[in-house]
Amino acid sequence: MPKTRTKKIKFIRWSPTAPLGECEGDCDGDRQCAGDLICHKRDANEEVPGCSGGGSDESNADYCTRLAADTASPTMSSSPTSLPTTAEPTPPPTTAKPEPTPLPTTSEPTPLPTNGPTSLPTTTNPTNLPTSPQTNDRPTSMPKTRTKKIKFISWSPTAPLDECEGDCDGDHQCAGDLICHQRGANEEVPGCAGGGSDKSKTDYCIRSGPQPTYAPNSFGATFVPGDLSQPCDGGKLMLSRGMDCRLLTTAGQYVQYDTGGQSTVPMHRRADGAAVIAHPTDGGWYYTSNSERKLGGGGVGTLRFNAL
Repeated sequence: MPKTRTKKIKFIRWSPTAPLGECEGDCDGDRQCAGDLICHKRDANEEVPGCSGGGSDESNADYCTRLAADTASPTMSSSPTSLPTTAEPTPPPTTAKPEPTPLPTTSEPTPLPTNGPTSLPTTTNPTNLPTSPQTNDRPTSMPKTRTKKIKFISWSPTAPLDECEGDCDGDHQCAGDLICHQRGANEEVPGCAGGGSDKSKTDYCIRSGPQPTYAPNSFGATFVPGDLSQPCDGGKLMLSRGMDCRLLTTAGQYVQYDTGGQSTVPMHRRADGAAVIAHPTDGGWYYTSNSERKLGGGGVGTLRFNAL
């Protein structure tokens, strides 16, 4: 099989003044790529199709690549010198992403030992708190979508703005059928990621029509990953929209039960790694936490939660 040379990615600048060649960036749309190249949108440390590099690039720079038809793998020669011949050539890769591989099922977890040394032993009075939904309660048919981050171009852009780009003063400054979304300070941009921490009144181009929604969980809440807008515990902790929290105890304090009474020992100090483990039979949960105290004072503490 003849060897092919893959071109290395090359960062030109954030706002290029000339069309970008193959494997060059940063591009904001196909209009900034030369010829029939397309702008490949990527995240940090993501490889660039048809190019060499990207896995160690921590920036979100986007690069111009060839169309799918131009990136087809070369066919095998009739008399290869380095590889044995095969009955049929390997089909070229497509640009479609493969379906995610389902997680392997596991057997029921083994209950935590109760005779080991712990600084916070399990209790017989479970704390009546809501638990996270079981795996089978989560939506499985919802496809994984990628939300584009907002990007400020200029207060007076000289070219049509792409999706999630600003600042626009009207629909006439947006490319194609995009519309200009007028917003206030710290207002999220529909269909885009970001805006909640943007104090300016920058307006961004978005797609018209209904915006994507998120499937609700079993508690009726809508969980939006990365949208840290829900304060908890007096603002000491910020959670994603749709989540909530409750302070059970702190180091050195006793755990108060919903059914009355409290734990026989206080919560251990110098908490380190922690995990949540499902009970194998009754649907409850264990919260386990490691204690890094010296001179034999450490161990593992456990909080026991009953099922809903």
